[in-house]
Amino acid sequence: MGTRAKAKSVAHNLQLWWSVLGLSLVMVVLCELGLRSLVYIDDVWLGRVPPEPPERHSVSPGADTYGGATWAVKYYEELNSIWPMDWHPYVYWRRQPFQGVHINIDERGLRKTWNPPQTENNAQDPVRIFFFGGSTMWGWGARDDETIPSHVSRLLTEAGHRVEVTNFGEIGYVSTQGVIALMRCLQQGDVPDIVVFMEGVNDVLSAYRNKVAGVSIPERRRQEDFNLSKDTDRLRRVYLGKAVSKHARGFLRAAQWIQVKLLGKGTDSTGKNPKGQAVAWDQVAQETTSVFERNVQAIKLLTSGYGCETVFYFQPTLFTKQHMTAFEAERAASMAYMKGFFLNVYKRVASSQTLKQGGVFRDISGVFDRSKQPYFVDYCHLAGDGCLTVAQEMVKDLELMVAAHPKASAR
Repeated sequence: MGTRAKAKSVAHNLQLWWSVLGLSLVMVVLCELGLRSLVYIDDVWLGRVPPEPPERHSVSPGADTYGGATWAVKYYEELNSIWPMDWHPYVYWRRQPFQGVHINIDERGLRKTWNPPQTENNAQDPVRIFFFGGSTMWGWGARDDETIPSHVSRLLTEAGHRVEVTNFGEIGYVSTQGVIALMRCLQQGDVPDIVVFMEGVNDVLSAYRNKVAGVSIPERRRQEDFNLSKDTDRLRRVYLGKAVSKHARGFLRAAQWIQVKLLGKGTDSTGKNPKGQAVAWDQVAQETTSVFERNVQAIKLLTSGYGCETVFYFQPTLFTKQHMTAFEAERAASMAYMKGFFLNVYKRVASSQTLKQGGVFRDISGVFDRSKQPYFVDYCHLAGDGCLTVAQEMVKDLELMVAAHPKASAR
């Protein structure tokens, strides 16, 4: 073959490959446009499926309770970095260790809490106080030194008491997970002097999402994960979810919407179970209240056997705040679809005679009733001033309990 023929062959091959490359690029662009269209349909025409309460990116440093503080930007950068979790027996999860400017998590998965530095003057055996609860107790929206446990520790120290506070709160925990977390502490010989629980929001949220009381918030996912090896279709979806772009995941959301809304499969957010039967929300609200009652009794019996004192608080939420700021009102409106169910449960808890027995339960859901100040960063989480107000309410009980404790008497 002559030189001219070889050159002509090379040019033909280059033209062929260029055509293949061009067609491939066109196909990629068309696929991307198609997926973007599906995302647009999912977002604008069909609506999200189903509406979920705000999670990582839902709150912002622009919340009015921060007063324009510059540190809030860095705080939320750190908050969005702590989502890797480690598996923990019985309670499912805890955050992985993390070191930041405003958020620090130790090797046990526990949030850093302010405690007085130990010196020769306060080397006596402290009264140990363990705090349990969900993300509000953990301190979502607050810096390490401004969480509810940190404020309590500082207030008691300033009042002249020697205490050591540990925050066992965890993002997403319902009250039953808190009970189990306490049991695990006692099982390992880590026995506190005083136990504080603050619950409410996550149990109600879990009951709303799952349409049944007494399970964890992501219970359906845990069930699916347990049987994942048997579900080849879901394995493929999980693989695709990790491998494809966010636009392709939008396609999966749209497909889920079609499956739920048009084909009648799965569970949607309209208050129907998978069989299409309407959910008896009053009954779910009553069962949610019963779970609270039984957990409070279980905690009381458990701690009394170990010589611990206990107090259980029912937490405030934006739905129970009478005087909202414009920012808080907007946040409450974005969650209005859950408001009726929340208030149903809160009303039942407030009137529960079972919870009023024994003096270990206090409903502080109305702690902000008389104030017009901003406290919330979303429908349930508090910033520093809100955490301080709750801590001050707790200290009314805890100071008496600490002062009467044998350790304090010995000193």
